[in-house]
Amino acid sequence: MRCDVCGYKIMPGQHECPNCGYKWDDGHVNTFDRNAYDHGHIQNKPKSQINPQRKTTINPQSTNAKGNVVSTIVKVLIAIWIVGLLSSFIFAIVSNVSSIFGDAFEIIFEDEDTYTGSSIEAAIDAGYDYDDILQRKEDTIAFFEDLGLTDIDSYDYVGTDSYVSFSVYAYNNDDTMYEIGETYIDEELYETSFVTSGYLENSIQTGDLTIDKNMIDTIDDYIECGNLYDMINVYRQQLIKEEDDYEYYDGNIYFTEEYEDYDESYYYYFSIDF
Repeated sequence: MRCDVCGYKIMPGQHECPNCGYKWDDGHVNTFDRNAYDHGHIQNKPKSQINPQRKTTINPQSTNAKGNVVSTIVKVLIAIWIVGLLSSFIFAIVSNVSSIFGDAFEIIFEDEDTYTGSSIEAAIDAGYDYDDILQRKEDTIAFFEDLGLTDIDSYDYVGTDSYVSFSVYAYNNDDTMYEIGETYIDEELYETSFVTSGYLENSIQTGDLTIDKNMIDTIDDYIECGNLYDMINVYRQQLIKEEDDYEYYDGNIYFTEEYEDYDESYYYYFSIDF
């Protein structure tokens, strides 16, 4: 037989239409009519509502937004990585610079070949045997004091390979400067230097040599150079014009003269190492 409602073929012995859910009992008389479907007495069993499958529609804006978020995250991660690298690099540079400056300002006395850049007094305090050199510097200061020179000052240097040097300089009442320096290697005198400079009313290369001869001779006796004043007198005549100045240079001797417009004086500078 067929279901009175939908016409679905019903197997014998069934009391419910498997298609539409219509029910009946054992005494039911089939009344299916193909031309009439108006059966108000039918008890319909609700069918499960299956939602049609939705088509996935891609929203371009949504896709772009998601892409932008991912791109932003990637960029942030890259930026963090770069900042980390730069921070490490900068930290390494700062550490190295701090170490370099720390070493430059710290006095280090590890052995005889260590660069110290220190004073003689500091080297002695660190165990170096430079007492005789220090005494020589102090004697030179006392020597200038005995000459009546003023503004006496000194500077010294302790370097590598037991290299030690000092210089003492002072001024006369006419602003002439005199300087004595000594250099020692392995505590033996290696070189002596003498410097004088000042202002004169006349050119040093013409006329009489007006530098204080007595002062030069006294200093000459102390440093034992030999004929120091005569050497100045000879080399002043060998000054050669270089642009606006006159100069003479020959290894261990340097001589120069400059004309000063503001007071019409002549500034000279003479140094010798022996």
